[in-house]
Amino acid sequence: MEATKEAPGRETQGQNARRTETQRQEKFNVSGGKSQVKVAAVCCSDKGFSVLPVDPKSKRPLETWKHLQATPLTPRELSEKNFSGFALICGKVSGNLEILDFDFKAALFEPWKNIIEDEAPGLIKKLLIQRTQSGGLHLVYRCPGLEIPSNQELAFDRIRVEGPGEHQHKGKTLRAQKETDGYFIYPCQIETRGTGGYFLAAPTPGYQVTNGHSFLALPSITPEERQILFRAARALNKKVITREPRNYSSEPDGQRPGDIFNQKGDIKPLLEKHGWTQTRSNGDFEHWARPGKARGWSASLIDGKILYNFSTNAAPFEPEKAYSPFSVYGLLEHGGNFEQAARDLKAQGYYSQDNTSQTTSTPTPEKPSHAQKIRPITIYDFLKREFPPRQNILDPWLPGQGLVMVYAYRGVGKTYFALGVGYAAICGGQFLTWTAPQPSGVLYIDGEMPGPVMQERLSMIVANSELEPRAPFMLLTPDLQPEGMPRLDTTEGQATVESILTPEIKFIIVDNISTLTSARENEADGWTPIQAWALRQRAKGRAVMFIHHSGKTGTQRGTSRREDVLDTVLSLKRPIDYEPSMGAVFEIHFEKARGLYGDDVSPIEARLSTDDNNNMAWLTRPVEACNYDRVVELLKAGLTQKEVAQELNLNKSTVSRHAKRARQEGLITNLGGRNNG
Repeated sequence: MEATKEAPGRETQGQNARRTETQRQEKFNVSGGKSQVKVAAVCCSDKGFSVLPVDPKSKRPLETWKHLQATPLTPRELSEKNFSGFALICGKVSGNLEILDFDFKAALFEPWKNIIEDEAPGLIKKLLIQRTQSGGLHLVYRCPGLEIPSNQELAFDRIRVEGPGEHQHKGKTLRAQKETDGYFIYPCQIETRGTGGYFLAAPTPGYQVTNGHSFLALPSITPEERQILFRAARALNKKVITREPRNYSSEPDGQRPGDIFNQKGDIKPLLEKHGWTQTRSNGDFEHWARPGKARGWSASLIDGKILYNFSTNAAPFEPEKAYSPFSVYGLLEHGGNFEQAARDLKAQGYYSQDNTSQTTSTPTPEKPSHAQKIRPITIYDFLKREFPPRQNILDPWLPGQGLVMVYAYRGVGKTYFALGVGYAAICGGQFLTWTAPQPSGVLYIDGEMPGPVMQERLSMIVANSELEPRAPFMLLTPDLQPEGMPRLDTTEGQATVESILTPEIKFIIVDNISTLTSARENEADGWTPIQAWALRQRAKGRAVMFIHHSGKTGTQRGTSRREDVLDTVLSLKRPIDYEPSMGAVFEIHFEKARGLYGDDVSPIEARLSTDDNNNMAWLTRPVEACNYDRVVELLKAGLTQKEVAQELNLNKSTVSRHAKRARQEGLITNLGGRNNG
C-alpha cells in the first residue's frame, strides 16, 4: 500500500500532537500566573498525581488534605477550585512519587552530584530537577518497584556554636547539642519527601523546572538507582553516632589510650595498610573504597576522624555504621579485642604524661587477633544448670529480669504511671490492682520532665503512701545534669548509666525512649544497641521498663522491632468519653503478656482522684464495667444499639450483651423497640 504523502507546509496530525504535548510540558518550566497554575495542576491530576491546592507564600494547604493521601481530587474537582499554587502528595497515591530536597541553597548538591557521577554516570540526567523559591533544589522521580517510606533526613551539617540553647542559622532556629569537644547545631541539608508528605511544584510562583523534564513526563528509577542516590547523600552526613567501644586501661587523670588515639591518631595509613584506597575528596569528606572494589566508594571519612561505612562487603565494618579511630584500629589490627588494642596503643605512646598526650605515628603492632569470648553449652549441661528463681517486681505482669514497654499518646499520664510503679517497687507496696511481693531498688532515668514538676509529683506520691521505702530510689533528671543526659543508644551513655548502678538496683525505668536516644524511630537498626543494653541488664538480674509515645494512629511510634524481646507491652489510652476536666484518667490494655492470660490481662481504667486537702488516690475499675455504664447511659438517652456501638467504638455484640443485662437489672426498658435497633 502506497504511503500517504504530506502536503508541503502543513503539519500531520502526529506532528501537531507532539507540538501540543511539548507546549504543555514547557508550561511547567517557569513560574506562571494563576490560570497557568490551575491548568498545570489539572494536567498533573490527569497524569495520576494527587494534587493539593496551597498558598504559595505560606506553603500551607488551602483545605484539609489527609484524605487526599488515599483519594485524589479529580481534574474536574480541581478545575472548580480557586488557587494560585499547588503541591503534589508523595507516595503510592501519586504513583510512588518521592523527592530529594536539598536545603540551604542546595549547598551539598555539587558534592553529591560528583559522587553520583562516579558511581552511576547519567543517573542524575534521568531526574526532574526544580529550583525552589528559597534557592534549594527538588530532585523528583517515581520508583514503581518500591513502597515509598515516610520523610527521611539523610545528611546534616555540623556547625560549632558558642554554647547551649537555641541558635539561628540561615533563617532557622536550631537547638545546640553538647558533644565532647563543644556545642554544635546540625542543620539538615538533604532530606526526602515521601509517603505522608508533599512539595510545591512548578509553575507555582517561585518554583521552576531546570532540568528540561516536566511533571507530565516524570521519570521512573529502579530501587537500586534510588539506593545510590540515598547512599551518596548519607556519604555527606556529619551527624553520625560512632560505635565506640570501651577504651580500657583508664589512666589516673581519665585519659585512656583509646581517647587519646581518637584525638591524635591518623587512620588513613591504617586503612591503606589493610587494602582500602581513597577515591575522591569533597571538602571535609574523603571517600574510600574497600579492598577489591575497583569503582565507586564504600565509606566516607569525615573530618579525617569518623569512618562511615556503607558497604555490605567491608568486614569487619557493618553497613550504615560509623566508627571512631580507636574502633577502626581495634577492629583492623586486633579483630575486635579492644582491651589488647588499648594496651598496644599505650605501649606505642598513647597515654597521659603531665596532662599532655604523647603520641607517635600510627602504631602497627604485630599481635595476633583474638575473637570475642563466647560460652556455648550443651543441651545436657543446660538442662542441669540451676538458674535463680524469677520473682516478679510487680505481680503479675512485671517480672524480675523482665523487659517491658508502656506507651501512650502525649499527655495521657505515662509519667504518673511509671512513678507509681517505681514507688510501689521500692516499698514492696501496691499500685492500682498490682502488688510488689518484695522491695526492689529503682533507677528512674527521666529524659524530659522539669525538675519542679517531677518534685511535685514525687512529693504527692510519698505523702499519700502508707508505706515507707525499703529499697533505694535513684533519679537521673535533666535539670541536674550540667553536660546533658546520657544517650542509651551510645556506648558512652550506657557506660555512664552502668557506673551508678549498685547491686540493690533491680529495676530501671527509662522515661522515655525518644528523649534518651538519638536513633531514628522508624529504623529498626537504631534499636539494636538499646536492645543489647537491655539484654545485658536482664543477664545481670535487672528488669527494664521503657516508656514510649504512641503515634496518631494509636500504636507505638516507630519500628515494631522494639517488641521482639519484650515480656510485656502495655498501652495507655484515653476513655472514649474523656474530657480534660477529668484530669489523669486512662485505660490500661495488655498488648503482649508472656505467660499471662484471663483476668490478669483484662483491661482496667485508672483515675487519679485528688480532694481539697491534696490527698491523692487511684481509683480503678475494669474497662468492661466502665463500658457497661456508658452503654446504659446512652441507651437511656434514647440512642439505638447501633448508634451506641458507633459512639463508643464497640462491637454490636458487646452493646447487645450490655443492653440485655441492663434490661434484666431494670435499668432500661424498650421504648417502642427503638433500643433494639
